[in-house]
Amino acid sequence: MSNPLAISLRPADLGDFIGNKTVVTTLRNEFADGKEPVCLLFYGPPGTGKTTLALIAARLAQGDYPKDQPIDLIEYNCGDKTGIDEMRALIEACAYCPLSGRRRVVILNEAQKLTDAAQQCLLIPTEQEGSPTLWIFTTTNSEKINDALRTRCKTFKLEPMAEVQTIELIRRAADALGYEYEDDFVTTAVSRGVDSPRELLNAYELYINGIDLDKCFAGTERHEPMYAEVAKAVLRGDWNHTRALLDQIKTPDVRGLRAVITAFLRRDLVKSEPGPRADALAACLLGMGVAYEDGLAYGITTGVLYKVCRHLSGGKQ
Repeated sequence: MSNPLAISLRPADLGDFIGNKTVVTTLRNEFADGKEPVCLLFYGPPGTGKTTLALIAARLAQGDYPKDQPIDLIEYNCGDKTGIDEMRALIEACAYCPLSGRRRVVILNEAQKLTDAAQQCLLIPTEQEGSPTLWIFTTTNSEKINDALRTRCKTFKLEPMAEVQTIELIRRAADALGYEYEDDFVTTAVSRGVDSPRELLNAYELYINGIDLDKCFAGTERHEPMYAEVAKAVLRGDWNHTRALLDQIKTPDVRGLRAVITAFLRRDLVKSEPGPRADALAACLLGMGVAYEDGLAYGITTGVLYKVCRHLSGGKQ
């Protein structure tokens, strides 16, 4: 397989989806007997299959439309497009009949990052029965979705994999690649608390390529609680403490780290009086925004954080 396992083994229909049986059954029923839902919401921890189920739902929405034919599918990353102007343009584009397939499908990933105004803008199109467009939201934090918008959606909560499901997934991966299933990999995965299909398949791909079992799971630790501590150190202008914290984070989720830092910067900017500190905060936000475009560049992120600390400490660091 030329693609990563997490891509090549991605389920294309509900029958292949492992785990979350109640969600799978409910989702299947949602499209049974010609039903046409207007708005769906999938939420749960990262890597639990939210986008995968959204893509499967996009096909379910097409009914008997041939599976080998393209459909009118729009997929947005709301981490990059958060504002009301983008949503207004999207709503306008969805006012017309789909270009292909029975229904147009819009998938809004990381929907928790949409601004309040952008979410308010989506209230009308997501309540129109018989709409040619199916709106699907995915999020790791459903509490950040506007109450009015959330109540319009059929909501599906996804849970991480249990051990029996991890075994099923790895057996499937081993069979697909022509390898023997080995208990050691799953035992290690369970002991490390790795329960995301994406992380499991990425680690298994390393394992079958001869990487030491412990190293296969390096970087799967959960560092999110430390991100807030990094943000607080940055806002104090304390580069030494920031650097010490970053040294403890191995192969971090750089986008998650930046998101927490920028959230703290915005909060302090709103509270700050006009003056040098507010100017420094604004400059820091701009720098973090530029770095955000490259989701894998840890070196760029640390460089920006150093400049942030210098700004906020008056150039003393």
